[in-house]
Amino acid sequence: MRPSLAGFTLIELMVTLAVAAILMSVAAPALQDVIAAQGVRSAASEMLTDLSYARNDAIGNQRSVAVTRLVQGSDRWDQGWRVVACVRSAACAACTDPSDPAVAAACLEEPIRRQPLGGRIKLCTRMNATSVDTPTLIFGPDGRVMDTALGAALHINTIMISDDMGDADAGNDRMRSLEFGPTGRVSLHVVNPGSAAPCS
Repeated sequence: MRPSLAGFTLIELMVTLAVAAILMSVAAPALQDVIAAQGVRSAASEMLTDLSYARNDAIGNQRSVAVTRLVQGSDRWDQGWRVVACVRSAACAACTDPSDPAVAAACLEEPIRRQPLGGRIKLCTRMNATSVDTPTLIFGPDGRVMDTALGAALHINTIMISDDMGDADAGNDRMRSLEFGPTGRVSLHVVNPGSAAPCS
């Protein structure tokens, strides 16, 4: 008599694959949501860290420190940004345009450079709910933040970080905001889906 061989029948294998497919179809959306939320959280944390670094450097070294987009001509920051520390002089106001040759003499250090974030994550600057083109933020020696030029008023109050999840449903959006206080301090806030528009 031949010994019986252990194994799966074709029907058992098909049932197992069907159950696995059902479980994956249920888990995939939840996993995508977790990944999107983590991406937004990570991007917001990176920007908060760099803004705090720039402010602390400005106060500690009594100089102006600029945080500027790598790509100009857009109101979005997700293409990357850099921190540029300037000499303590009026010429440091030129840090609003890092491509200007005069800036090379005024801005001596670039301690941080963030590469493009990639994916669906977007960062934009806003005044209340309105997008505002703000290519540069400058922290002065007192820690207060200006935009466009040293001493100019800050024309934004929020940096929005968002992931629209690739659909038109605002209820699915994952968002966080960085809000500027009067002294230049930046605070991180979770934004509930549908309560604000994501970056376009």
